Amino acid sequence: QTATIEQVQKRACRTILGKDYTDYASALQQCGLETLENRRVNLCRKFAVSMEKSERTADLLPPTRGQSTRRELRNSTKRTLPITRTTRCNNSPLPSLLRLLNDSK
Repeated sequence: QTATIEQVQKRACRTILGKDYTDYASALQQCGLETLENRRVNLCRKFAVSMEKSERTADLLPPTRGQSTRRELRNSTKRTLPITRTTRCNNSPLPSLLRLLNDSK
């Protein structure tokens, strides 16, 4: 489904730019767009950061490693990922958002 939508975006860039179209990457720069995958990752990261800062939803996330051990660690700002047995659970929202948060720190 994502590939189909990406093809529509490619086709739209090709139509908009006409003869100026050379390749997809330069067309995205000219149109001021980004790939759908990058856009999705950035939106998820933005959501995870807002979830972390919000008083309402901060309790849904596990504590940082520094908060849980109360020691000074090198990775004290990262959050511990839950142990998952299946790929489906690993790709569910909470582990995915925690990975994005940990990667951004």
